Amino acid sequence: MEELDSISMATPSCPFIMPKVVHVTGTFYEVGYQIGVIFRERISNFFADLTLVQEILLPFSETEKGSEIYEDYLKAAKTVFPQYVQEMQGMSDATDVPFKQVFLLHISHELMLLGQGGPAILGCMNILVNYEEESGARQVLIGRNEDAPTVMKEHAYILEAEISEPDKPWRNENFTAYTYLGMIPGLCYGFNSHGLAFSATAVFPQNVLTGVTSPVHFVARKLLSSQTMQEAIDLLTESNAASGISVNIGTTNSNDVSKLPRIVNVEIAPKQDNHVCDCNIHKVDRSNIRENYFYYHLNMYKHVKLKHKADQSSMAGTERVSNLPVPTDIEGVLNILGDEDGTDFRIYKSYSGKDGCSTISTALFDLINCTLLIYLENPMVNRHPRITFSIPRKKDGT
Repeated sequence: MEELDSISMATPSCPFIMPKVVHVTGTFYEVGYQIGVIFRERISNFFADLTLVQEILLPFSETEKGSEIYEDYLKAAKTVFPQYVQEMQGMSDATDVPFKQVFLLHISHELMLLGQGGPAILGCMNILVNYEEESGARQVLIGRNEDAPTVMKEHAYILEAEISEPDKPWRNENFTAYTYLGMIPGLCYGFNSHGLAFSATAVFPQNVLTGVTSPVHFVARKLLSSQTMQEAIDLLTESNAASGISVNIGTTNSNDVSKLPRIVNVEIAPKQDNHVCDCNIHKVDRSNIRENYFYYHLNMYKHVKLKHKADQSSMAGTERVSNLPVPTDIEGVLNILGDEDGTDFRIYKSYSGKDGCSTISTALFDLINCTLLIYLENPMVNRHPRITFSIPRKKDGT
C-alpha cells in the first residue's frame, strides 16, 4: 500500500489541489479496506457532511418504497457484481461508515432521477479526435473536462490498483482511475493494463428502471476489467442498466502497425421490454473529414431516441463547440476544453456557475503516444500537465 502525498488545499502560490496518488494491491475487499485506511478520517467526514445521503437518500431508504428500491438494487449488485460490493464493504469496514450509506451514494444517480434530491449536478465535456493527415500521420485523442460540485476538488484522488483473487471466479484487475473519496472508480476516467482508456459521463433518461437491475456506477466499474474494446462494448450493450451512461473507449497504439488505435462512444439507456438495454455505438473513424474524425459528447443523449431530461449546461456547451475551430491535434482539443466563453454555462468552469459545477481536472488521452496527461488548471492558460501517466500498449488482437 503506497501513496504519494497531496497538497491539502489551494493557496495563492498554488491555485490548484494536487490529488493524492494511491497504489493498492490485494483482493477486492482488501483494496477497498486499504483505501478506507488511507482516507479514513476524510471519508468519514465526507459522509457525515453529505446532505444528499444524510438528509435525502437515507430517509428515503427507510420508507416502504425506498426500502424496496434499495434492496432490489443491492440484490442486483450482489448477484452481478459481488466483487465490487466487497470492495465497498472493505471501505465501509475501514472507515466505520455504514455500508448502507456507501451503497446509497453508488445508486444516487438512479435515485435522483427518480425524484430524490433534484437533478444531478454535472457538466462533463468529452472530445474525441481520430485525425489522419495527408502524410499519414495521425492524432488519436480523447479529451475530458471532469466537472463536479466545487467541493469535490478536495475529495478527488487517483487510484492505481492491482487486484487478484485466485480462489474466486473473478478476473484479476490492474488499472489507474481518477475518482472521489467514498466511491469505487469507474464514473470518471482511467485506463487499464490492457491498453484500454475510458471516460464515462452521466446522462439522464426519464425512464429509470427499478427492480433487480444494474445501477450504472457498477456497470462503469466493470469496464476497468475489460481486456478488449469489443468486450467493453459488449459489457455496456448487454448490461441490464437501471439508468443511462455515455462511455468513450479508446485503445492505445500497438507494436503491430496493422492494429492502430480506435475510439468509440457508447450510449446506453434502460428499456422496459424484457429489461433489455437500449444502446448506440458511434465509431470515430480515422479520417481528415470533420464529420468522421471529430466527435464530442456532454450529459445528454445524442443518438439513442428516448425521453430524457434536458441539461442546460450541455445545450450551452453544444452550441459553443459548434462555433469553435474543429480540432486536429492536442492543442485544438485543449483549446475547446479550456474555453471560458459565456456567463452562466461555460465549457471550462474556473468557478461555479448556474450549473453548480467547477472543472476539477482536465484529462487528455494521447493514444498514439500512450500517455494520459492531467491538467489541474485551465489548459488554455497553462499547457503543462501536472500529472502524466504512461498507458500500456494494446495487446495484440485487441
